[in-house]
Amino acid sequence: MSENTAQESSTYKTNLKEVPVTTASAYMSFPDLEVPDIPSHVVNGGVITTIMSLLGGILWIRKRISKDNLEVAKDDAERQLLIAAIKEKDKALAAAEEAWSSRTRDAKLIGVLSSDVSHLTKVNKSMTQEIARLSRVNEALLMEVGGLRSEVRELKNLVLKEKIYNERNSHIKK
Repeated sequence: MSENTAQESSTYKTNLKEVPVTTASAYMSFPDLEVPDIPSHVVNGGVITTIMSLLGGILWIRKRISKDNLEVAKDDAERQLLIAAIKEKDKALAAAEEAWSSRTRDAKLIGVLSSDVSHLTKVNKSMTQEIARLSRVNEALLMEVGGLRSEVRELKNLVLKEKIYNERNSHIKK
């Protein structure tokens, strides 16, 4: 290769037109540097490959970030659902605990009331027996009072008769 190779231009034929290509134009400031002659289709293909690789990388990163954002959003939604479910579970447990303590309290109250009912039933039975006994005593006393009334009436009649008799006889004695 010669020194002029770096400065020479070649043409690259495309389907549309001929495009001038300057090989190693960036090395023109270094005339003593020997630059190999690279065919223009390799240079253009390498640039296109590099650009396509960069575009592909950017698109892949964009897609990956999008997927990551979607995953983050899904994870956040799942976390929110789990938090809501845990709160609901805690509320349900608190309600169940309250219901259990209320049931236990009610069961104790039922036990106390049942024993009170059985005690009051016994008291009622003994009171009923006492009332029956007092009723019999009352009937006996009423019969006795009835008998005493009739005796008092008889006595009253006797006293009246005696008074009347004494009044009639008091005229006679005088």
